[in-house]
Amino acid sequence: QMCNTFQGFFENGKRNGFGKFFYSNGATYFGFWKDDKKCGKGVFRSEEGCTIETDFFDDEMPKLRNSYKIELQIEDLLEGSEKNRISDLEGIERTIIGANSQLREAHSYYSKQAVASGQIQ
Repeated sequence: QMCNTFQGFFENGKRNGFGKFFYSNGATYFGFWKDDKKCGKGVFRSEEGCTIETDFFDDEMPKLRNSYKIELQIEDLLEGSEKNRISDLEGIERTIIGANSQLREAHSYYSKQAVASGQIQ
C-alpha cells in the first residue's frame, strides 16, 4: 500500500511555493501551495488520467459561476459530398462522446471526494 508523498518547499512546517503531490491512488498535483493548501496555478491529474489545469484557491478548484448554452449546427460547418459529411459527422460524434465520458469521470471523482470529506452528505 502506497502513501501520499510530497516533494517541494516548506516554510514554517507547511507546504509553500511549488511542489508535487503524489496521492496514494495514483493521482498527482503539480503546482503552488500556500500554508499547506493548493493555491495558484496547478495541474491535477486523476488516477483515471483526466488532467485539469487551473488556478486553485484555498485547496479547491474554482467553481463555475455562470453556465452558458451554446447551440451549434455542425452540419453548417461541413463541406463536400454527402458521403464526406456523414463521415465527418461520425468523427465529431465519437469526439463528443469521448469528451462526455471524461467529464463524467471527473464529475464522479470529485463527487466522491466531496462526500468522503464531508462537504456533501
